[in-house]
Amino acid sequence: MSRYWEQLGEETVVDFPEWMKRYFMETIVTTTSSKPAHALSNFYKRLSNKKIDGGVSESEEYIEVAQHLNEIVHWFSIVPEYLRNFPGINLRTKKYKEKYFLLNNMILKMVKDRRAEIEATPEDQPLVPDMLTMFLTVNTPRDVTERIADDQNNKPMTDEEVVGNYFEVLGAGISTGSNAICFLVYYLSHHPDVKRKLLKEFEVVVGRNPNTKKITIDVINKLEYTEAFIKEVNRFTPIVPLIKKQNREPVEIGGIKFPANTIFFSSSLLLHRHKSQWSNPEEFNPDRFLKSSPESKNPFYMFGSGERKCPGRNLALLELKATLLLLYSKYDVELVDMNAPIKYRETILRKCTKLKVRIKKRRDLN
Repeated sequence: MSRYWEQLGEETVVDFPEWMKRYFMETIVTTTSSKPAHALSNFYKRLSNKKIDGGVSESEEYIEVAQHLNEIVHWFSIVPEYLRNFPGINLRTKKYKEKYFLLNNMILKMVKDRRAEIEATPEDQPLVPDMLTMFLTVNTPRDVTERIADDQNNKPMTDEEVVGNYFEVLGAGISTGSNAICFLVYYLSHHPDVKRKLLKEFEVVVGRNPNTKKITIDVINKLEYTEAFIKEVNRFTPIVPLIKKQNREPVEIGGIKFPANTIFFSSSLLLHRHKSQWSNPEEFNPDRFLKSSPESKNPFYMFGSGERKCPGRNLALLELKATLLLLYSKYDVELVDMNAPIKYRETILRKCTKLKVRIKKRRDLN
C-alpha cells in the first residue's frame, strides 16, 4: 500500500476510508487463507486508470459486498419478514439477497478450491496451517489444530459450515478494522501531544526506521501506550455503538420483569462515558488505560463481554497496533481539512464515510 501511495505522489489527496477497506480485506484474506485478495493492487490500478490483468479482478465487487455484510446479517435477523417484504422496503431486501449470494458463491469457490488442494496433497506433505485449512481439516485424519476433542464437536465441517464461519471472519474483520483505523488517524491529528507519545514509544520499541522484519508478536505486546490510545478512541467513538444481549432465563431489571429470550440493546457510548465509572469522561486521555491507572480495570466493551466476547479481539488489536506502527514510523498523515469533523454513518457499525488525507514521508528520519 505504501508503494502505491508513493507512486501516486505526496500531494495526492488520499480517500483514507476506501484504502483502509481494501487494506483490511487484504490483511484478513491473506492471514486466513494464505491467498492474496488483490484488493489493493486492483484499487490502485483503478485510480491510475491502468488495466486490471491478473489477480482477482472481482475484488472490487467482493469488497463492496463484504463491507455491507454486517448490515445484511442484521437486516434478516432483526427486521420482521412481513416488513422486509413490504412494497418499497422489499427493494432493499432484494439488493441484500443479491449481495449475500454473490459473496456466498465467492467464498464457496474458495472453500472448494482449498478442499481440492488438500485432497491432492500427499499425506506425508504438510498442509498450509491457516484458518481455512483448519476449518476444512478439523476432526479429520489431517487435522492441523491443537485442541482437546469433545463430544459436541467431533464431526468434520461441511462446505456450507465453513462458508458460514468464513462469513463471520470477513464481517467481523474488514468493516471493524478499516473504520477503527480511520478514527485513530483523526484523533491523532487532533491531539499532537498524544501523537508525540506514540512516536516516542515506537522509537523506544523498534528504533527510528522499523521494517516488517522487526515486527514480531513480542514487539507488538510492548506497545502499551499504543493500545491505551486505541482503547481511548474506542471509548469516545465506539465502532460497535450498541451491544446486543439475550437472556436465557426470565429476569427482573429496574422492577420490570422480562421473559426469557428477550433481546436487550445497551449503548456502549453511554456506558463508556458514565460518570460513575470514569473520571472526567469527556476528556480524551489515553493514560486512563495504562496498567498503572485504576481506570484500566473499568468495564470496557470494545469487543463485547462475557462468553460472546469477540473471538478475534487479539488479532484485531494486533492489526491496529502494527498498522499504526508501520504507518506513523514512516509517514506523516495530514488531514486535508483540520477543521472539518470526521464524517460517519451509524447503523450496526459506526462507519467512517469521508476522511481526506495526504501521506508524506517523515522529514525527521535519517
